[in-house]
Amino acid sequence: NFDEAFRDSLVDALTGDLSHDELLTLAQEEWGLDADQADQVVRAPLPDGYGKLSQCALERIVPIMRDQRLGYAEAAKLAGYNHSNQGPEKLLQQLPYYGRVLGSHVVGDSGNKDDSEEQRFGRLPNPTVHIGLNQLRKVINAVIRRYGAPKQIVIELARELKMSKKAKERVSKLQANNRQVNDDARAELATLGQKDNGENRMRYRLWLRSAANPLDRCCVYTGEIISLSRLFSAEVEIDHILPFSQTLDNSASNRILCLRRANRHKGNQTPWEAFSGSPEGYNWNAILASVEEHGQYVARRFNEDAITRFSEEGSFLDRHLTDTAYLSRIAREYLCHVCPSNQVWSVPGRLTAMLRGVWGLNSVLGGARGKNRQDHRHHAVDAVVIACTDRSTLQRVSRNAEGARERLLADLEHPWEGFRDEVKAIIGAVLVAHRQDHGTGGALHNDTAYGIVDGPDSNGIYTVVSRKPLSSLKPNQVEQVADPTLRASLHEAVERAGSDNKSWAAELATFTRTHGVRRVRLHERLGNLVLVGNSAGEPYKAYKADGNHCMDALRLPDGKWRGFCFTRYAAAQKGVTPPWKQRWPAARRIFRLHKNDLLEVPEGSNAGLFRIVKMSKESLTLVMHAEAGDLKKRDADGQDSFKYLTTSVGKLGELKARPVRLDVLGARMD
Repeated sequence: NFDEAFRDSLVDALTGDLSHDELLTLAQEEWGLDADQADQVVRAPLPDGYGKLSQCALERIVPIMRDQRLGYAEAAKLAGYNHSNQGPEKLLQQLPYYGRVLGSHVVGDSGNKDDSEEQRFGRLPNPTVHIGLNQLRKVINAVIRRYGAPKQIVIELARELKMSKKAKERVSKLQANNRQVNDDARAELATLGQKDNGENRMRYRLWLRSAANPLDRCCVYTGEIISLSRLFSAEVEIDHILPFSQTLDNSASNRILCLRRANRHKGNQTPWEAFSGSPEGYNWNAILASVEEHGQYVARRFNEDAITRFSEEGSFLDRHLTDTAYLSRIAREYLCHVCPSNQVWSVPGRLTAMLRGVWGLNSVLGGARGKNRQDHRHHAVDAVVIACTDRSTLQRVSRNAEGARERLLADLEHPWEGFRDEVKAIIGAVLVAHRQDHGTGGALHNDTAYGIVDGPDSNGIYTVVSRKPLSSLKPNQVEQVADPTLRASLHEAVERAGSDNKSWAAELATFTRTHGVRRVRLHERLGNLVLVGNSAGEPYKAYKADGNHCMDALRLPDGKWRGFCFTRYAAAQKGVTPPWKQRWPAARRIFRLHKNDLLEVPEGSNAGLFRIVKMSKESLTLVMHAEAGDLKKRDADGQDSFKYLTTSVGKLGELKARPVRLDVLGARMD
């Protein structure tokens, strides 16, 4: 019941430097509270951290929002804080971490100066845009260090020149709906005394979506009721239905509320993989019935083939295009902190494509009709086009956004005489820098647990056993089936099915009906395992240590080169002597190689700069540094001239190969 000014002074006192006892005395003697009221006020659960606005700004903006019932952006403009004006008052010499200057876009800012920059200033919830802005900072700052402060920056915006009226209406309707949902969630969170942040708003939205009747809103996996009071507790979590690590899908349709113990059981699996067998405590049929309440877009993610359909439907491509458009817009705002905002402008990607064709740059990298996306340097070609695009050209095309735009530019001259030839020469000399990750993070082994049957033999090979659903058994795995009678019957099924996949699937379905067999035990002989021991230290379970982390190139006393691969599990072991020391105690390490590292081969028919794409035992799979696209598919395509180059470490020694490091601008660092 205190007036606003007094409440402000009260909060100032609570967030100040007074001790608990001093605050109690102040509350009773000056604020007129009794002992119980004073204790409640002093212990008030004020949020940690700081707001994004100063007290001065809040005192001007909040009354306008309250009295005129306006949103933040409109109220800020009326208060004199126009976010669309000429950008920051003072330009910076380098781009800082984006969270420092894009505070209105980030979430999760702690305000604690002892935290990392991401924790202290917050980050964007979209991982693609987060990584993109961090890489942009590295590139821009490297350019500034080499060439000085930019006078103008032109960026490409991934969007159409114009949006149709219907498309605009659809976007406006969607945005309005999202705003209303978020406003409703904020109001409810305030009523419940919960923090107004992205996760809590998402929890509330998912809770509303789960069922029309609040009494039916439950964990889809266990069937237990999730009440509104339970919703924001640690018992309840938001699960990615199809694993985020496999799909990168962070949309609301791929998220669902569940209890923490169910989420731990599900792990990095699809619902079908985790629950279709109705493990103890879960009922698959009940799960399918419950998920129907969430709508078809959610329910279809519970199908057996959900992960396959997700890949085939191009969801990643759609999301990538959306991420790119958002990244382009926010990048412009970010860049205004190192260049005057009226000198940072964008051109649409459609215009870039037209100018590239008019100026004859599609053929610079051998593109037949359009850009050659199988060469990473096509980005550099686009950068040249963007840099040579002036505002008059942009306006000329935008005014004629309908019809055959290419004809409008048919008479456009090249930026200067000899332009195309100069671009071709420069692009040909570009070295492509690839983002490297030499850390040991990631899965240390695969997910399948194997029982140990026998071993190891003299070569360190174990005989192991695992169980596999019969429906997913491949014809070439039949010989691994442990039961001899079952194995013989399955061999007959392989003969009947021949090489036809549909016939093989039908044979397995028939086999399941007639024999009642749903899972089979497989025996394999494997090495390089991660062993799990019992209390006596005897191994009883093992995992395949898949995923090579690096390779050491060694020189033996006789001058020959040999290679030794480390799995990610082996590389993560601290203070362990490299295993190759036991095999070649007198060997000397020449260099260590990781995936995406660059190797220069100065001699031989394959001389050039290569990128490492795969390594196994002592062999390396290489591609030229600029090769792009689906390399595996291209290698298998008889019409494509691209082929992997596979070589041994010993061959690298003969060719005098050596690692090459490039900075973010593609310049050599050695």
